[in-house]
Amino acid sequence: MILATKECCLSDRYELHQFDNGLTLLAEVMPGMQSVAMTLLIPAGSAADPPDAAGTATVLCELILRGAGERDNRALTEHLDSLGLQRSSSVGVYHCRLAFAATANMGMAALPAYADIVLRPRLPADGFDAARELSLQSLASIDDEPQRKLMTRLREIYFPWPLGRNSLGDKAHLQVMSLERVRAHHQQAFVPDGAIIAFAGNIDFPSLRDRVAELLGHWPRRQPIPITTTPPRKTYHFEQHPSEQTHIALAWPTVDETHEDYYVARIAYDILG
Repeated sequence: MILATKECCLSDRYELHQFDNGLTLLAEVMPGMQSVAMTLLIPAGSAADPPDAAGTATVLCELILRGAGERDNRALTEHLDSLGLQRSSSVGVYHCRLAFAATANMGMAALPAYADIVLRPRLPADGFDAARELSLQSLASIDDEPQRKLMTRLREIYFPWPLGRNSLGDKAHLQVMSLERVRAHHQQAFVPDGAIIAFAGNIDFPSLRDRVAELLGHWPRRQPIPITTTPPRKTYHFEQHPSEQTHIALAWPTVDETHEDYYVARIAYDILG
């Protein structure tokens, strides 16, 4: 009886709703918390970058935060700061990620601004060079960290292209990237079909669902950019680097997260590593 009651309570904590435009809403209701956390995943990761414009997603993910809706860069930053949000953004293989954590009431107050960031970013010309330069600096910093550079190169070689592509981009591509190209990518890649918005904390799910529907339910439905992969090289690779150390990295196939031996494989990996 105790186990059944616990399982019921746990299942009642989780909510899921999919809107007509393809956006998925997930929530973990935690009444005992005084805070709320939000993560929004948009299917605009590095794998969706144009073949000749690697790094577009990273530049775009930075640029959308430089003004949105009626607020310019300064006004948007001051507004989000006034709400006390702990904010972050990043680009992965499949998604551009926006996230925040705040007190419950302030988190809900931040949603209109994030809707503007996603749907109505200003993508200002005066912020483009700075956003692109940040990507170039981050890319250049890899050369100062041999181990990080090695793992970046290993992913490029091992995984099917473009899944192993460095999300920071390619120097030659970034140097010739234009604001018009980034704006066009926003129109193509920022789509609700395949996007996920997730919350955890002190929330009322029906109210949250209605609020998300009001802000993002009219997001026009379009298909994500299709990702076509090519076979990986999976070969021996040596790269000369001016360092006093030699760094070696290996990659091999293993079970996926749904396999019954996944955790056994992880433990073996940790022991060997």
